[in-house]
Amino acid sequence: LRHAERLTEKDAQRLAAYAENPPGAAVLIVTARGVGSGTLRPKTPAPPGRLKGLALAAATLPCSTPREGEIKNLIRKRLSADGKEIDPEALAVMVDFIGQDMTAVMKEIEKLLLFLGDRRRIETSDVEEMIPHLKAHSIFELTDALSGGDAGGAVSIIRDMMVSGAQPVQMLPMIRWHFMRLWRMKVLLEQGKSISEAAQAVKIVGFRAKEYAAQVKRIPHAAFHN
Repeated sequence: LRHAERLTEKDAQRLAAYAENPPGAAVLIVTARGVGSGTLRPKTPAPPGRLKGLALAAATLPCSTPREGEIKNLIRKRLSADGKEIDPEALAVMVDFIGQDMTAVMKEIEKLLLFLGDRRRIETSDVEEMIPHLKAHSIFELTDALSGGDAGGAVSIIRDMMVSGAQPVQMLPMIRWHFMRLWRMKVLLEQGKSISEAAQAVKIVGFRAKEYAAQVKRIPHAAFHN
């Protein structure tokens, strides 16, 4: 049962009554958003609202969205199980473009393992080869055009990315995420941090730190806001 948070009060009470004495041969999995954390113990702190009775009668398990570091660790662990390793740059590119969708991440890993064959190490070129819309243009090239005021270049890159399979709904959060990191880096540099210190603070891969710093210099605070 998905989206239990949408249940009416009456239906939530009926579900809670069912959970207090369920049939032994059945397993019912209920998912709900925004109802707080829980534990694997049957008696857990109850969320507020109409799902309180259900939470008290059932075993609950929090399923929070993994953070970037957790996703990277999961990728490394999965690859290690097959005796493979991934270059830090390739890992950063993979996480940047796929995001927090673990189903998509694991699917791309399986493709990479098949593509890699007997080779042990996954490089950035492998990631770009296996994720179609990365091969034509990177998000960095797009945001570089945007930050430089090159509207024609940006439109051309977007067109190529879409032809290669990228979706607008994927591009928008990437663009926002990139410019938020640039803005944070600008603030840190103005506070006296070195390029490497600022890059590390906003989790920018070391080899790209100077490229990001160059973009930062071109963009005033007002432009970031706009």
